[in-house]
Amino acid sequence: MTRVRLLTPSLALVVTLCAHTAHAQAPDWGGRWLISATGGMQPNRKGFSEEATFERNVETATLGTKYAGFRGNLFEGGLDVRLWRNLGLGVQLGSMTDRSGAVFDLTVPHPFFFGRNRSVVGEATGLKREQLGLHVRLSYLVPVSRRFSVLVSAGPSVFQVRQGIVAGVQYADVYPFDVITLVGPTIETRRDTSLGFNVASEVLWRVGRHVGFGGMLRFARATVEFHPSSEDSRERTISSIAGGFQTGGGLRFIF
Repeated sequence: MTRVRLLTPSLALVVTLCAHTAHAQAPDWGGRWLISATGGMQPNRKGFSEEATFERNVETATLGTKYAGFRGNLFEGGLDVRLWRNLGLGVQLGSMTDRSGAVFDLTVPHPFFFGRNRSVVGEATGLKREQLGLHVRLSYLVPVSRRFSVLVSAGPSVFQVRQGIVAGVQYADVYPFDVITLVGPTIETRRDTSLGFNVASEVLWRVGRHVGFGGMLRFARATVEFHPSSEDSRERTISSIAGGFQTGGGLRFIF
């Protein structure tokens, strides 16, 4: 009986200490709002291609175009709000701009002889790509130490991409029409908006009560489609991947 009485205060003390330790180690955002300003990059993505056909001289002409991959600097701002304990909801808005090129191969039938095609090969340079990404994320804070923590997140993304496209090729075709001479490509800018997804992890390092630094690694992806004009009634569709692996770092403000 005496032993039980002695154990009761000891057990109460242990429970109290454990509860205090758990409270001290509980996930803490340090505030309700997290504001982020990030600079980074999106590494080179795989290029894309198109094989277009149209009628010329009562036969079928073809225009094949291969676009190089794009990479660029990423600039982004974000706002997260703590919903409950270590759960949060946020939105990130980022943009990337780059210029790249494409090679094309145009094949045109002969005006006098069936089955006798003429070809010309060329290159288009300085094709501009503008990518705007809006990422909604549900986040979970994982504390590592008093100053360090990890924020893991996932959610939907919306990408809007403006892309320079080789819509056609101008060429000179003179008698006896055995060869065609390249004049230059016709460039159009097309835009598309598409829904995708994002998953990310972020390391937070606090240097003050309201200020810190963050490093971000994200994978976000969506498929966009461009529809350049055609020389006849055939519809043209070019598919490209928006997003990819994105990495960066910057300032974090906690309030």
